[in-house]
Amino acid sequence: MDEKVYPVAGIPVFQHDPYADEVMANPYPYYETMRSAGPLSWIDRYGVYVSTHDAIVRPSVADWRRFSSAQGIGPLKKKAVNELKQGATRMPASGLLEYDPPEHGPGRKVLMSLLSNRALEELKHAFSISAEVLVEEMIQRGTVDAVSELVKRYVLKVMGDAVGLPDQGRNQLLVFGELAMNVPGPVNERYNRALARVQAEGTLEWVRKMSARDALAPDGFGAQLYAFADAGEIDAEEAGGLVGVFLIAAVDSTILTLINGIHALASRPAQWRLLHSDPSQARQSFEEILRYCTAPQTLFRTTTCEVDIAGYRIPAGQKVGLSLAAANRDPARWQDPDRFDIARKPVGHMAFGGGVHACVGQMVARLEAECLLSAMARRIAKLELAGEVVPFANNAMSSYSRVPVTVTAA
Repeated sequence: MDEKVYPVAGIPVFQHDPYADEVMANPYPYYETMRSAGPLSWIDRYGVYVSTHDAIVRPSVADWRRFSSAQGIGPLKKKAVNELKQGATRMPASGLLEYDPPEHGPGRKVLMSLLSNRALEELKHAFSISAEVLVEEMIQRGTVDAVSELVKRYVLKVMGDAVGLPDQGRNQLLVFGELAMNVPGPVNERYNRALARVQAEGTLEWVRKMSARDALAPDGFGAQLYAFADAGEIDAEEAGGLVGVFLIAAVDSTILTLINGIHALASRPAQWRLLHSDPSQARQSFEEILRYCTAPQTLFRTTTCEVDIAGYRIPAGQKVGLSLAAANRDPARWQDPDRFDIARKPVGHMAFGGGVHACVGQMVARLEAECLLSAMARRIAKLELAGEVVPFANNAMSSYSRVPVTVTAA
């Protein structure tokens, strides 16, 4: 058993569980309490530090030399994460999320090279067609669950096609994403449920099979990754792993953020009227969604040396949680941060992280959102909640599992 670790003297200690359902369903009051207590908090249950201050989160996320991702991006130590991956789950290594330079560089370079302006323009046409089809279905039905009948269908369709996956079995990506978001820790009921489901449904076997060269369409991103392997920039195993990384980066967090955004817009009729009056503002609206209702909550880093954080000397080897969601509501950074306003220009929000570990799929996520939200804004005059919403959380993200909405055609 690991010896209990104690915080540096003077840092406020919190006994709540930040991963409890009631906290994840509405974390912002907890963030505000921690922010008011000081620049750093100690979460005693997990023996980790957490900062909710933009002035600490922003530079620390980008400082991979002192705040390393290589020891795991959750509260668990890397050794424990590896045991989970290599033992019961046999998850393929990300090759990206939990690597620092120089190991981090080749995979990221390859993925970024796929996402040229020309490639994004080609995707935009396909994304827009899929969005129009689903919005027309919404209008015909009148009332739908925006989670299962709109957002998940849309993202699985457009990203599955973009990567070149077969049509059959794409729902396995949701199961895979759930495990990927839970594995960094803590080991709790969510993790155990996700593990049991992937084992019952053969999800990891499906992901490995579908990430293989011969399973992928010749004109998709997956095939292009193998072309980089043929050119010697990465090896074939890395190419298969990067297929999975790309899907996690552009599927799971995008789905949950879009769900949050539709909930925010449906809850505020004036904001929907504003977007409906000018659908060209769909991308800017998504930026405010990313800031206001950030799905990814807290990324963890491990100190590689003694570091000074707001005057506290934190030893090497300590887990430090950097709350992206809290930073995006920090009043020291944002005016009236708890107000959702799609006319705001939230330049510099932290929803995609920062530095060399900034989300590699962020431009694709923005494109997915722009196409869907603009199609909705053009065709739908009223977007309203139509019943009780159901919160959803994994160990990394906060969102909803059900958001019933009623739409009125323009």
